[in-house]
Amino acid sequence: MTDYLKAELKLTHSENSDYTSPEWQSNWDDYEPTPDEVRTMKLEVDTSAVALDITDFSTCSLMAIKNTDAANFVDVTWDDTGGNSNTQRIPAGGLLVVSGVDPSVNPTLTADTAACVCKLAFAGS
Repeated sequence: MTDYLKAELKLTHSENSDYTSPEWQSNWDDYEPTPDEVRTMKLEVDTSAVALDITDFSTCSLMAIKNTDAANFVDVTWDDTGGNSNTQRIPAGGLLVVSGVDPSVNPTLTADTAACVCKLAFAGS
């Protein structure tokens, strides 16, 4: 079975809080992988590393993580398909979206000073 997933990015810059009369606006091309599998979850991330088992994917074309905490950051580590190890800090309320994740190495998430709830999405085959 094929699942469908679309990631859209629209940027608008305006001096008005309701975004009327934008000074700059851009719609980037949509990223539409056609994955065989899409997994979404909500996860409480602790202050010790939590490994995300994605080894059942043979490819991971999209990893999206939203930190829903209002005060604490979350550190994410993952390997990309080029063999590079990556670390990114997601600030409170922040979002991380990456493609080309190596599913043979489980990403890890670590909260700063207290547990944080994150929303996650993975797409691949």
